[in-house]
Amino acid sequence: MSEDLAPPMLRPALMAGLTAGVVTSIPLIGGLLLMACCAPVIGCGFLAAFWYGKSCREAGVPFTAALGRTVGLISGAFWAATVTVFVVLTWPGIDKASEDVEKTWDAMGQTTPELLDGLDSFRDFYADSSGFMLVLMVFFIYLLIAAVFSTIGGMIGTVVFRDKNTSG
Repeated sequence: MSEDLAPPMLRPALMAGLTAGVVTSIPLIGGLLLMACCAPVIGCGFLAAFWYGKSCREAGVPFTAALGRTVGLISGAFWAATVTVFVVLTWPGIDKASEDVEKTWDAMGQTTPELLDGLDSFRDFYADSSGFMLVLMVFFIYLLIAAVFSTIGGMIGTVVFRDKNTSG
């Protein structure tokens, strides 16, 4: 069987990207997991490889490294889009969050001119940015992260989930 007969990748990639994107968007949990070597993004590619490997076995097609990399990469694009949507939905709270940071540091007696300058620069950037350009910038940053880590997850998933009795 050749890769031309492989089942479609869109559904497993979409399901994995949405699942990992939602997990990443949970405020505290997602942030901690991202700090753990981008675990949700690697998991996104791994999950896509799991579902796609199952589809390949059912179709009688070998689940090759090329297929694993590709489904991991595609799922990463869906992850980036999902996380970007959740980030945009929380933007109204960003300005309030920067004020809270300033108040917290001030209450602790840790406010420095550099911190205040940084917060002012952030607020100015946020206020001056056109919404579309900011969304595009956020999406491309997430897309770059996903291109690396979800592909790695897809490759790991290929090794774990391929049929050991077939070559590829």
